[in-house]
Amino acid sequence: ATLTGLTRDTATLIVGKQRRTVSISTLSAQWFGEFDLLWQPPPDYQSSLKPGETGTLVHWLDQQMATLNGRRPNNRENFSLAGQLLEELHHFQKTEGLTPDGIVGTYTLIHLNNKISHQQPTLTTGQEG
Repeated sequence: ATLTGLTRDTATLIVGKQRRTVSISTLSAQWFGEFDLLWQPPPDYQSSLKPGETGTLVHWLDQQMATLNGRRPNNRENFSLAGQLLEELHHFQKTEGLTPDGIVGTYTLIHLNNKISHQQPTLTTGQEG
């Protein structure tokens, strides 16, 4: 089944070729808690980014943090995940309920995408129905 929509009381699913709307309690009784999440990693993402590292992913991260924090991105060459950027990352991870370890892995990227991107698909529109 593919979850395609949620309201406060119902879930809309595609099962095979059929669309079904069920109550949240019905879904909860049948769901074992496993799911797959489809997401788009940033350009040049190969593996987790760690404090002190440099590269295009660090510049991408700085642009995202600048957007979140209302500041200008850093345009220096050889810019690393350190200093203010690392502090902003720790704060972001902490406020998102993630381990504030300064490592930019899958969960941090997914949370960051959810905060920044308004073009990604969502399950709710903020309106019921």
